Order: sequence, then structure tokens, then C-alpha cells
Amino acid sequence: MKQLSFFLILTPFICLSQKSFAPLGAEWNYERTSEFHSSEIGCAGSHFNYVVEKELIIDDKDCSLIRAYHSTNLDTVLRYTGDSLIVWEDGDQIYFQQDSSFLLLFDFAAEVGDTIIRFDPFNRGAFSATFYEDSDTTARELIEFVTEVSETVIDGQNLKIQNIVSLDSDFFYITDQVIEGIGSSSESFSGFYFNTVANGCNGELICYSNDMLNYETPNTFAPAHPNCDYSPLADSVDDQLEDDSITVFPDPFSTIIEVEADSDILLLRIIGIDGRAILSESNQAVINTESIIAGSYLLQVITPQGNLTKKIVKF
Repeated sequence: MKQLSFFLILTPFICLSQKSFAPLGAEWNYERTSEFHSSEIGCAGSHFNYVVEKELIIDDKDCSLIRAYHSTNLDTVLRYTGDSLIVWEDGDQIYFQQDSSFLLLFDFAAEVGDTIIRFDPFNRGAFSATFYEDSDTTARELIEFVTEVSETVIDGQNLKIQNIVSLDSDFFYITDQVIEGIGSSSESFSGFYFNTVANGCNGELICYSNDMLNYETPNTFAPAHPNCDYSPLADSVDDQLEDDSITVFPDPFSTIIEVEADSDILLLRIIGIDGRAILSESNQAVINTESIIAGSYLLQVITPQGNLTKKIVKF
């Protein structure tokens, strides 16, 4: 049996691995605890959405910025929670940035009999799975044991599923399933610790998607869990660019929208009036809107320098 423990101090080296866990535009949807209206919303009533919105280089590490959004059945528009997490992929290990270090979040390479020592993000709101930190300033160390590893096929890809049990004295024998390239399938982005949805119902991963992979958890909710087409209200989280730095034409438009920007375009996203994403295009300056009806929309333009949201009209 081997013990796996990772704690990396930032040192300059270049990581050129292909991202599979958190490429730009990847999304996770979870049902989780609601801090508000817990008595009214019932099961499947609190929705958390996590989106990779930026890629950035930190000490030669190719990192991703993930932001968290939340809605309930009473307030159906997903709104930015103010919480974000920077993650870095090193092969099968996923790390998150905590102060000047990168700490292990998931180890997809762990096998049966391995002990994993990983960490829960400290003071990160929707990204923090535990309520009991080791101190006021550090991420909580989590000790886990891999009891079983199986394999499943998702969108033609063979992916491992790890069954994990906690060895932590505060959470002894709490279990989780971790899906390779996706993460925890239970109540929380960062793992299974101490998160349930309202009225005692268990939460879970609802779905995950990126350009190469789409996964939806088999439904265990009654009533059924929400669909996987919800996306954040785009203009609530923009790191605003100057309006004259981006040109959108034609406007009004009939089918094709073209965008000119002072920097590279990472993502174009069209959002309906209800705040839900309708169309998106990565690393392109053109988006085809043939599939949507006439009306008013928001166009979110994401670049390495920041984001900008413009109102657009299709006729």
C-alpha cells in the first residue's frame, strides 16, 4: 500500500499537458445546501453551477479560473456567488491555488489500497466542502482511502471511477465517488464533506460538460433533478473591458455575428433574457445564430484581458 500526499510550493517550470478537467468553458452542475429558503425549496431546489471562464499562466503553470454561480427554485437566475478557484492540472493530479502554494484537489491516478492526502479549499464559499478548517488561515487536510476502482465509458472515453472512504476522524467512513477528469459525483465541487441539499435530501453532481465530454448523473432525485442547460447570468461577473475595445457587427443581425477585439477572443456566449446561455463558440470571432429566434439577447465576449457583455438584437 502506498500513501499519496502532495503539497507543492510554486517553483518555475512549464506544464504543457492537455487540459481534460478544466478546459475553457467546462461546466459542473451540482445540487447542494442552500443557505436561504431551506424550508421552502425542498429537494433539488438549490443549484450550483461552476464554469471555467479564464485561462491564465501562474509561474509557468497553465491554470484555469473557475467561478461559482447559484440559484434556487425561488430565484431561478444563476448569480455569481463571489467565489472563484484557480486550478492546475499536472497529468492525473488536479491542484488548486491556496496563497503561494498549489495543493492537491483530486488524484485520478490513485488505485485500490492507496491513501490520498488532499486538501479542501479554505474560505472559498461554494468551493469549500468542510466547515471545520485546521486553522484560521490554512486549507483543511483530508485523508482518504481508495476502496474500489472501476471503469465506465462516457462519450466514447474509458474513464476510471474511484470509490473513496474518508479516514478523517471528523468524517469517518463518509464515502464518495470520484470520476476521472470530472471530479466528485456527490454534493460538492471539492468533495463529499458535510454538504446536503435542503430538508435532509442528499445532493449530487448533476452533470459535467466540455467541448469533448458530456456526462449526466443517473437521476436519483424525486422529483427529477433540473436539466443541464442552465448557465450563469453573464453580466454579473465581468472584469469589464472598455466598451470601445470590442466591436460587434452587424447589429441588429440576422444570422452571423462578427466580433473584433483588441486581444484574442477566448469565448463568445449568447445569453437569453432569462440569464441562460443559448449558444457559445470557443476561440472564434464569428458565431452563427441560425438556431435562435428573433429577439433581444446578451453577447458575452471573454478575452485574456477581461470580459464585456453587450446587448444585441436579432431581426
